[in-house]
Amino acid sequence: MRKGYVCFDNSYVEVEIAMTQEERTVGLMNRTSLSEDSGMIFIFDKERIQKFWMKNVFIPLDVMWIDSKGIIIHIDKNVIPCSDYCKSFGPESSAKLVLEVNGGYADRHNINVGDTVRMIL
Repeated sequence: MRKGYVCFDNSYVEVEIAMTQEERTVGLMNRTSLSEDSGMIFIFDKERIQKFWMKNVFIPLDVMWIDSKGIIIHIDKNVIPCSDYCKSFGPESSAKLVLEVNGGYADRHNINVGDTVRMIL
């Protein structure tokens, strides 16, 4: 899987890039850890409403939805993994990208809705 970087005002994460349907479906499933400055970015063909779930993901994550201009439009913090019934979550507004990082990362690095991210992909 390709790698790149997502940069915030005061921090950055090295990301695995999930571009294909298969890569997006698997995502961070079956991982038991994720280093502090790592994550996964999901790139979609079109900007639209993107819903996610946490089936077989074993670590809590902060999930950020980003529009085509690089603006964070929504953050779900410390999303808890699920195993049986997994409900979908996410905003009712359109996003082109979704970034998953360790739970608590957004608070530790003062990342908020409305912030702009820069990407080196």
